[in-house]
Amino acid sequence: MNTTDALTLPKWLILVSFIAGMILATAVLNYPNDGRINIFWILLLWVILPLLGSILSIVQLVRGVRNSWLTQILKPSPYWQPKPIQAWWIISRLQGLWLVFGIGTLSMFAIQLFISDLAFGWSTTLLSSSDALLNLMQFISTPWVVLWPQAVPDLYLLETTQFNRIDANTTSFQDASRWWPFIMASLITYNLLPRSLLAIATYVKWHRLHSLELRIAPAQPQAPASSTSASGNPPLDQAYHADDWQEASHVYWQMSVPNSEALYSLGLQDWSEDQRVWNALLANSPHSILWKVKSSCTPMAELSDWIAEANSKGIKQALQVHHTHQDTDRHKLSWKAFAQKHALIWMEPSE
Repeated sequence: MNTTDALTLPKWLILVSFIAGMILATAVLNYPNDGRINIFWILLLWVILPLLGSILSIVQLVRGVRNSWLTQILKPSPYWQPKPIQAWWIISRLQGLWLVFGIGTLSMFAIQLFISDLAFGWSTTLLSSSDALLNLMQFISTPWVVLWPQAVPDLYLLETTQFNRIDANTTSFQDASRWWPFIMASLITYNLLPRSLLAIATYVKWHRLHSLELRIAPAQPQAPASSTSASGNPPLDQAYHADDWQEASHVYWQMSVPNSEALYSLGLQDWSEDQRVWNALLANSPHSILWKVKSSCTPMAELSDWIAEANSKGIKQALQVHHTHQDTDRHKLSWKAFAQKHALIWMEPSE
């Protein structure tokens, strides 16, 4: 089974994201009957924060998805590092959930426009002049100034909807509803559009990696059931003497080793360092690899990935458990099953 198949997204998370977006919209648009909604509060929650999130996502994608904060939080153990296809799967689904959240917000906003009389105003300590705010609003409206000119606030709208100038006996209260095109255009342009592009881009990247993996992934050799005895001995056609592995490249998994060019250690450093060591090992074109593992540890997904990669290159591999004792016999059995699953030669454990 491929390690990417273990990653699944519960369907209910999609519904939860949509409902959460609707709840946010309802909370923001809730105000007393004699009051009105501050436009800056809406811009902060619906536009500025989502836009910052999209920018941070882009920065993280440039830095590399495998070392992202999300994969660090979701990793099942300190030693687990996702394959590129797994990391892109996680990021693409996260972007999709954020997109569904934004769609929920937009949907509730549209519903509120039909079932209620929304009135908006603006008030800020930093900008007390309508003229100064006009330049900011026109700059924000640049993307849709040609396609939707009605969604660009004008000076009259700013002057009549400033909180300290609102007069319920004049038409200024009616003018306050004219803010909705600007809000909707901002929500679509700076919230939904960036998330849509990120969701599409990350999904396409994951799909390409997935398709490539399906094309090049070698079939895992399966040993006939009759060839393995109840004691767990390797089949005859794989029965190598221990001396045959003296010249093999020894790789210690989550174990410290003495300094030696013939010895490699993985699982103790971060992923980038482990990958560098692994690439250096493969660059030497080893004839065989002897994996040495601790009985106190259990098999990990990234170890399976490296073993599968070595299998695809035709490298013979064996596995030997070290430091066995009675308390960790259950891990020894796990390693034996792991070796059989990945067609590894089982070497008798060493003390």
